Amino acid sequence: MAKIPPTSELSPFEKMVEGALNLLQDPAALGAISPLAAPYMLAMHLEKQEISAEERGRKLRGLIRAIIQDFEGKHAQRHRTIIQMRYFEDKTEEQILQQIHVQKVAYHRSRKQAIQQVSQHLNTLLNPALQLETPPRMTHELLGRAFDTERSLKALAARQTVTLTGAGGVGKTSLGSYLATQWNPQTTFWYTFRPGVNDHMNSLARALALFFKNQKEPLLWQEIMAKGDRLEVSHIIDLVRNLVHKLYQQSTSLLFFFFLVDVLRTDQHVAHSALIALLESLANDAAMIIMGQQIVVTPQTFCLLNDLTTAQMEQKFAKVGIQLSVDELYKVYAYTHGNPRLLELFIALTVYGEPLPQLLRIISTAPPTEFFLRRLFARLDSMEVGLLHAISVFRNPAPIDVWQQGDMAQPLQRLIDRKLLYIHGPGSIAILPAYAGLIQMWISYEERKRLHLEAAAIRAERNDHAAAAYHRIQGEQPEIALMCWHQYQEQAISQGQAAMALRMFHTLNTVHFSAEGRQIHALICAELAKLTGDLQGALDFLKSTNYSTPVLSVDAHIAEGLIANEQSRFAEAKTLFTHALQKSAAIVEARQSLAHKSLGWIHLISDLDLDAAWRAALLARYEAENLQGLIQQERCNFAASAVLYQSALQIAEELNFAEGIAKTLNNLITLAATMGNFEQAEAYFERADYCYERIGKILGRLLAHTNLAFTLNLAGSHDRALTIISKVYDLAATNQFALTSRLLAHVGYQQAEAHLGLGNLDAAEAQIYAAMQQEEENLVPDCMRVMGEIALARGHLAKAENAVRQSIAVYDEDSDANQYMLGYAWRTLAKVLFAQEQEDDAKIAVDRAIAYFSELSLEHQVSITRASFPQFTHLRSA
Repeated sequence: MAKIPPTSELSPFEKMVEGALNLLQDPAALGAISPLAAPYMLAMHLEKQEISAEERGRKLRGLIRAIIQDFEGKHAQRHRTIIQMRYFEDKTEEQILQQIHVQKVAYHRSRKQAIQQVSQHLNTLLNPALQLETPPRMTHELLGRAFDTERSLKALAARQTVTLTGAGGVGKTSLGSYLATQWNPQTTFWYTFRPGVNDHMNSLARALALFFKNQKEPLLWQEIMAKGDRLEVSHIIDLVRNLVHKLYQQSTSLLFFFFLVDVLRTDQHVAHSALIALLESLANDAAMIIMGQQIVVTPQTFCLLNDLTTAQMEQKFAKVGIQLSVDELYKVYAYTHGNPRLLELFIALTVYGEPLPQLLRIISTAPPTEFFLRRLFARLDSMEVGLLHAISVFRNPAPIDVWQQGDMAQPLQRLIDRKLLYIHGPGSIAILPAYAGLIQMWISYEERKRLHLEAAAIRAERNDHAAAAYHRIQGEQPEIALMCWHQYQEQAISQGQAAMALRMFHTLNTVHFSAEGRQIHALICAELAKLTGDLQGALDFLKSTNYSTPVLSVDAHIAEGLIANEQSRFAEAKTLFTHALQKSAAIVEARQSLAHKSLGWIHLISDLDLDAAWRAALLARYEAENLQGLIQQERCNFAASAVLYQSALQIAEELNFAEGIAKTLNNLITLAATMGNFEQAEAYFERADYCYERIGKILGRLLAHTNLAFTLNLAGSHDRALTIISKVYDLAATNQFALTSRLLAHVGYQQAEAHLGLGNLDAAEAQIYAAMQQEEENLVPDCMRVMGEIALARGHLAKAENAVRQSIAVYDEDSDANQYMLGYAWRTLAKVLFAQEQEDDAKIAVDRAIAYFSELSLEHQVSITRASFPQFTHLRSA
């Protein structure tokens, strides 16, 4: 198959996907060449890790085939046909054009879109940032560890906590990884704390959430998807404890490993206290191993690993063919104290050709790790040295496939055999931190920069944007790191990298940044701080610079307005949003002439791709029409609102924008109910609830159920309304979702309406008072009207009239937006007046109610009003 020239304007990951598509005809080559088919990326989809390149190629090919079958959206069939015919069937461009009936320019544009669609799905399926860590594959012998092994396994079987501690290099990781092999890998959780990378509750919570999700218990994952990084620490701990108990009740044998706990320093980092609290909670509930040089949690079983004795050293050396006299053995022991890691370096030196007599002669008082490593480096070839330099700059295990091709394959394997590098999980390679720190000290400044930038490219190509940003910063490109992050921020945040990114970016010195760079830095840090729940910190970032770039100035006003809104500073938020709109209008006006001029050039540019801009424009149009529909609904312009909502819904469906579809359908529930189309409202609810459930948005589901209760109350199905309200509470409880005061007010109000309709006056009164206690200002007049109806039902007529008239007085303050509710209120007042035998005033009230409903073209409400007062003959003749 002839290779297709690379498509322009694809991201590094998308280019990698395009390269893989070009190899679909040859699974063996696909598995051997494409990083996407390497175990590092494909790990979660391989039943076993030791399979051939061809098998991995077939697995990736199968994933891509399944992906194209799930394509959605306006051009889904065209994109599916292009991928199928061009890459799976090796059809020519002419054959594809005949099938999809488009011009060449449109074909190339659609091919790019199809590649991007495949990339989006593959990123979700394969992204290593969303994969769980697995125990490292250590090959060191467990000399002298039989007693510790037996004690540990016995304690773990009893669901106890074991601490493995001892000096660096004593073999904690080797013993830990061996213990992990004695457990079911599917129910084993391994987590290595790495300073500045994942030593934060948000990172650990996401890893645990993914682990529990894999155990078919997705509650913590759903909470994180709904609330992001804003979950309370105590709530996370409670959820983890409950999930552990639930899984144990299902006879699931869980085992938790936490490695390098030494980095947790509560005296230096407040955030580490939360991590230790979680570990302490797990220590009481689950089988757990904690490894490090300090004790952070009191264990039930404590294993202090000692260095090897001279007898064990002799046994170790004999296995590799090294014979030492008693004096020589004691000389090595005096220098290494029998530390297994140092002994491995000693062995590696002899394997690399260091004469044993010479090595024994020159052993000195220098720090042994540094001494042995320096001697080793003198005997390594340039490729081996280059590999150790390259891998030493990675903070997390690196993808091994980067160096498994060509000339690097053999040096890589030699370093693994000599235990200078080790396999850490499927398809990843790592170097011991003790070695990495020393090696980086020996690398020149210029080489270290180059290596970090190469590492950044490797991480970016695999869509690990937080790691890529770190390496760009270390490579002296902080502003480029910031700009690249900005481009992929939404994707990286969805992977739980907000807290880590904030720690990385907020310390940057922006003095030498461009003006635009400083502004973007402030906006990014503000967004990240807001996502992690630090609203004041977000405001401080926003106010830390001046916004000379008009578009960024608009973004800053919007960001500050959103924070003000969350802090219930509504007047300030309104002012900020108004300023943003004014600045936006000025920007649009300034660019209109340029836009008209530019349009004239479109026909001259044959390969122009405006799809991304078109999608952005459609999204903007969707948001505008959905908001306009809401405004028209609030103004009681129901027909106009329906047109706008339907237009917004059509755009969202065209874009396959699930959240937008659900949001507009949710609005349509109340609109249809208000207009008397109750069956249609219920149909809208079914679709909205399905969409919200599919994307995991709990709040959306709660709002949709509340709106359905509103519909059922209007339709007179009060018993069903109560059933739906109970589902609201059940959904919130099941998903550990705390109802907001606004939602509590509306749920309580609908509950009161339902109880009132069923004649449960005490329950209705209790609920309406509960709703009013939430101090939801817009709901107060509705609550007062309901209180009037409750009083009327009890025969407390004066109290009823007072409550309803107060309700009308509040509604009249903004009568344009409240015509619908005024119709309800005047109809209720008519009932009260008629009960007081004030027939003339009651007739006036009825006429006012009918006038309001007629103005809104709500004939069903006019009919209900007339039917409610059969005594008034003038209504029958109307």
